[in-house]
Amino acid sequence: MHVSSRSLGQCLKATLTIISDLKKRDNVQVSMTTSRPFLSCLADDQASRKERIEKTYLSRMEKFSPKALQRPHTSIEEELSVILSYINKWLQSQLLWDLKADHLYGKLG
Repeated sequence: MHVSSRSLGQCLKATLTIISDLKKRDNVQVSMTTSRPFLSCLADDQASRKERIEKTYLSRMEKFSPKALQRPHTSIEEELSVILSYINKWLQSQLLWDLKADHLYGKLG
């Protein structure tokens, strides 16, 4: 179960990394009347690091409270607890099926 918990945690971290690196859509429209529509791209290349961060979802991730970021981990732990409980019940019933009748009757008398 610890391997599953670690695996789910790694998947969550990988997903958050991918999402935080995605670029936001820019609301700026390129004017089709200019003869050089790529000038806006040059201005974008000269943006400061802070502006670049603002253009990805990383800036949104930094605004979440630690409690909000803890929720997915708590959900994973709760789901693993339910799964572990199910596995334990299944193993108990499986043990009953694996009992040999002669052995059981011998123990019961």
